[in-house]
Amino acid sequence: PAETEAALSDAFGPDWRTALDLDLLPESTLGSGCIASVFRGRLGEQDVAVKVVHPGVKQSIQADLRILTAVTRAMEWAPGVAALGLANSVEQFAGLMVGQLDLRTEAASLTRFAQNFDSQDDIT
Repeated sequence: PAETEAALSDAFGPDWRTALDLDLLPESTLGSGCIASVFRGRLGEQDVAVKVVHPGVKQSIQADLRILTAVTRAMEWAPGVAALGLANSVEQFAGLMVGQLDLRTEAASLTRFAQNFDSQDDIT
């Protein structure tokens, strides 16, 4: 919880709790994956879900991608390997992984989803 609170303070400032009532206890976690955890909260009168990237995940993924890129580049010196396009595959994979770390992309998609289905009472 201390690392999560620090991440929220970095993102929203030290007074983030004045606007957002968030339960950071492990038993209140709505979900957790290898990149982030989702917590239940309230923003004013509205129930919200807050997703926070786990500490150190960005640095770990960036380090892994640097290693993968270096190994791929070294392998391309071997006869016939360059034709496989490994460097391009790693570059595309890296783009997808880095995209997973930017939760603003997911937020924009959720906003668009809500707008697209705003008139549907049976979809929330």
